[in-house]
Amino acid sequence: MKGDQSENIEDAIHCYQNALQVRTQETLPEKWAVTQTNLGNAYLYRIKGDRRQNLEKAILTYQVTLQVYTRKAFPQDWATLQNNLGFVYLKLGQATKAITCCKLALEIQTSTDFPIDCLRNGRNLGDAALLARQWADAIEGYSIAIEAVEQSRAWAITDARRQDIISAAIDAYASVVQACINNNQSDKGLEYVERSKARNLVELLASRDIYPKGDISETVLNELKRLRREVVAEQRRLDIAEHNRSGGIISGTGEPTLDSAAWLKDRDRLNELLQQLDNLIATEIDPIDPNFRATRQVKPISSNEIQNLIDDRAAIIEWYITDNNFYTFVITHQSQHPQVWSSSAEERQAFLDWQEEYLQDYQQNREQWIQKLSDRLYRLSEILHIDDIINSFPSDYDQIILIPHRFLHLIPLHALPLSEWGCLLDRFPKGVRYAPSCQLLQLTQNQERSNFNRLLAIQNPTQDLGYTSVEVGIIQHYFSQADVFVEKAAKKAALVEVKIKDNETREVVQNSQLSLANCIHFSCHGEFNFESPLDSALLLAEGERLTLGEFFDLDLSQCRLVTLSACETGLTNYKILSDEYVGIPSSFLYAGSPSVVSSLWTVQNVSTAFLMIKFYQNISVCNKVAIALNQAQIWLRNLTKKELQEWISENKISLDATLKMSLRRRLNKISDNEQPFKSPFHWAAFCAIGQ
Repeated sequence: MKGDQSENIEDAIHCYQNALQVRTQETLPEKWAVTQTNLGNAYLYRIKGDRRQNLEKAILTYQVTLQVYTRKAFPQDWATLQNNLGFVYLKLGQATKAITCCKLALEIQTSTDFPIDCLRNGRNLGDAALLARQWADAIEGYSIAIEAVEQSRAWAITDARRQDIISAAIDAYASVVQACINNNQSDKGLEYVERSKARNLVELLASRDIYPKGDISETVLNELKRLRREVVAEQRRLDIAEHNRSGGIISGTGEPTLDSAAWLKDRDRLNELLQQLDNLIATEIDPIDPNFRATRQVKPISSNEIQNLIDDRAAIIEWYITDNNFYTFVITHQSQHPQVWSSSAEERQAFLDWQEEYLQDYQQNREQWIQKLSDRLYRLSEILHIDDIINSFPSDYDQIILIPHRFLHLIPLHALPLSEWGCLLDRFPKGVRYAPSCQLLQLTQNQERSNFNRLLAIQNPTQDLGYTSVEVGIIQHYFSQADVFVEKAAKKAALVEVKIKDNETREVVQNSQLSLANCIHFSCHGEFNFESPLDSALLLAEGERLTLGEFFDLDLSQCRLVTLSACETGLTNYKILSDEYVGIPSSFLYAGSPSVVSSLWTVQNVSTAFLMIKFYQNISVCNKVAIALNQAQIWLRNLTKKELQEWISENKISLDATLKMSLRRRLNKISDNEQPFKSPFHWAAFCAIGQ
């Protein structure tokens, strides 16, 4: 809009009033009603004059317009005016009248027929009821708004568009959670928290593993599986193209520019795949299993299902951060409903300040970040009230699952200090593990992988990581069969082959070693791209990159564990409000591995090599990923110089002259009883995600 906004609104009011001299109710009732509605909208947003008087003029204008826009004659316009009235009453603080109007509007504007209007109406109803402290009505309004959001999201083609849709309405999720907690329905609040978390990945994993029932041929099932994976891969490529292309969609017209011709071609390919998938289901599956289409719609997880994810001596802690505060949900079998810890606004601000300092030092002053890491974890433990939460558990609780939110995905929460214990790792001997959401945890726990005999390892493709030869050299002995690609051999061709069909269609074919691997170990460099997460990558030989988007092409149905012994492989784009778990681990979870071990920062190669060797030693004995990793981290943290030297000798870890000199230099100035890797920087970076 050009010019002064206030003056423009005044001009609009003047023009509408003049138009009403010609467009009268008697001679041109429909055009009169349109002009009246526009006049009411102008009063609603008028800047000049008394604000309350302008809102009251808007109400009078809308009410008069209802003489023409009746429910019977113009139901949609009538509903729009009811919603407008509800919005104005809300602005005036007249919550009861606002609630009445919004409910009337929602009788017409349903989530399936008018999702955008329904979102607006439901949100207004929720806001009005929240103001009136009518929690049940608030829950009803926000629930309706969320149904509308999720309906619109279901119609979107790409993940990027789905994320945009929910991001624009993320406040409705936060508000319904608040209303549920105020109404003493913490279980329902938790369910809405889950509906807002990692939805894209949940739906991908769930739909990937749903197959039709009945006598369906193997050929049809294989074609179904192929088309699903190609659709997902094409969506990833479309998202990347949408992010990278210049020009794009012209705001207002919705028409693509010439610069987006390639993007449109990619979209056509996606539409073609979706049509092929729909045709396959219609012709080959519907006649045998007509219910299959309905089962493809992923249902949200219930509070009871969440509680069933853990046994009697385990707990789940799930965080949810809003614009006003943050909530901590604690799920155990000890309590029938989740316990909720609500922060104050001051505690939320303290967390934001902590986050800013942490990131600033990590990005600009790495030495200071390392030095302050321990103290910062103590401070975060205080802000999150970890001691109070953990002390509420029975003493025999021995494992815990952490479900972070937004920035918390970037923090080693397992290293948070406790007053009566060293940290969370010490308190829970059966493991501290992570999941993006409870529903994703449910999906990964349903994946049984009994075999753990075959290793595929990528070793030092960039030829600048001296300790990887030691790391992978020892690790491979814990497997009966190992395919190891070393340095120049660690190219993309060792994992996948990209074929171009019909001069344009891209097909990714993975090698048999990758398909058969039970454990995949990357000992290399990694990088996370906050601006374009799908371009995040593991770095291979000769400058090649295996990107997050390409991981979605893989089929790791035989894999039980992917270990990313590389830098920043566990980072996620916490800035995406709708679906903050977009990172390299998510792609491997989708590809089929129920467990992923990844890092939260640029790790140190010496301590990482020792940690990884001990991790695989442990897993060969205990067979549990989280326990094996946690025990290895405690071991590395507590390891003295003397114990390290004895361990190297006992395990016959062979170091070449360069590595021996490097280690001798590192240990030279400390006593035998000192712990060279005591800092969390050395042991806390890696997290066990999933099963």
